Amino acid sequence: MQAEESTEQVLKTIEEKTSQPRSQILELLEKKKQKYSGMLTDSGAAWLVAKDLGVELRLERKISEKASISSLQAGLQNIDLEVKVVQAFQAREFEKNSRKGKILNLIVGDESGEIRLTLWHKDARSFEEEKIEKGSRLALHNCKVLEFQGKKQLSLDYNGSLEVLEKGKEKTTKLEELREGMQNIDVIARIARVFPAKKFLKEAREGRLANFELSDATASVRATAWNDLVQEVEGLRPNDLVKIENAYTKQGLKEV
Repeated sequence: MQAEESTEQVLKTIEEKTSQPRSQILELLEKKKQKYSGMLTDSGAAWLVAKDLGVELRLERKISEKASISSLQAGLQNIDLEVKVVQAFQAREFEKNSRKGKILNLIVGDESGEIRLTLWHKDARSFEEEKIEKGSRLALHNCKVLEFQGKKQLSLDYNGSLEVLEKGKEKTTKLEELREGMQNIDVIARIARVFPAKKFLKEAREGRLANFELSDATASVRATAWNDLVQEVEGLRPNDLVKIENAYTKQGLKEV
């Protein structure tokens, strides 16, 4: 038995068990993809359409006990997990069909691995309001596993919930403690200087970067922001206090 059915197999199963025409099923599939703002593949959307129509797929199964990340497969639902926040990205607001929404992505992990967790709307707002830090332990209830660009990711189901078991303690690194090859570091420092942003071309794609200097009571370093973060750096002024999260240092330079 294969690990998952192809999109075509799922569509055929829906046709056979519901007698609905293919055109109507495809319309439902597109609506499901639009609902998730393009975050679903055809395969993931087909699984959810089948679920909505009460079609039981031969590989669909549920995990009633707490699952491990390594055991997750696309299409699973009603999953409970205990995870730790590895990385939290900045929330993004969007507007679709004249309706505003919010999306927030996290990387969460347990002893078996890591996976992306996507929070939507009220769940994203709650995460921000509670000021949940990296390192916090979370209990996730009634999750589902989707697939996006060939990678598995988690999302809370319509009746899902997120519980904070233990808040992570803020841990920052002093600038004098920076060493080559460090990953996922957080620093708090003041802006000393911001340099003009630059454009660059890589693999026929244009990007932007901005260099700036940071200083604290222990040292000064040069930092670089890329692409989407450049606009935030351009708005900074000397002596502004900033916190940089999930940074890394480059070999040969104390550069964040």
